[in-house]
Amino acid sequence: MIKVILTGHGHFASGMKSSLELLNGPSLDVVDIDFKAGDSFEELGNSINKIVADNIEDEWIILTDIPGGSPFKAAALAKINNPKIQVCSGCNLPLLMEIILSKDYAENTDILIDGAIENSKQSLTKLVL
Repeated sequence: MIKVILTGHGHFASGMKSSLELLNGPSLDVVDIDFKAGDSFEELGNSINKIVADNIEDEWIILTDIPGGSPFKAAALAKINNPKIQVCSGCNLPLLMEIILSKDYAENTDILIDGAIENSKQSLTKLVL
């Protein structure tokens, strides 16, 4: 089974999960880990690793807010030690929705993520009046 970890600065992760559930209902396969002021990088990494270790039979997609930030680095370190983890940065709600709605039908996580990235790019628009 493919599961998702959302992580990012502040309340990014819990806010994304809240928005997802408002639109799509409860998301049992999505775990949110906020990286709040005062949290340490080590705590964040430990949280990610514990969730994955407790669900070792699953594949994981870790979605982070910005590339190069602490949540991204913690996810990258988790990936180094586990081939069942994929990491994607720059998460937005359309990307998350695409992954959640498509994950049960995807051939593999690489194809799922690549398709979700491509489709979520189409959601970026500029209103011109």
